Amino acid sequence: IVGYDQEEFARRLRYDRPIAASLGALKAARETTCEILDRLTDADWQRTGTHSESGPYSVLKWLQIYAVHAHDHADQIRRARG
Repeated sequence: IVGYDQEEFARRLRYDRPIAASLGALKAARETTCEILDRLTDADWQRTGTHSESGPYSVLKWLQIYAVHAHDHADQIRRARG
């Protein structure tokens, strides 16, 4: 798993645009992720790899990070709106 420059990625997304489509994309991403998680096998849950920036990585570690990810974005939105 390869890390990326989050600040550059965010800059290119143009945060000055309307928010409605982004909220729709977030909702769709969460819905599809739930469908995938529901279908993971025991073997899938045991898979591991290595992240280029944070080292050992597992499905469970990803899920722990992903679970708070939307809250992080909500905090960013609140800060940006002042």
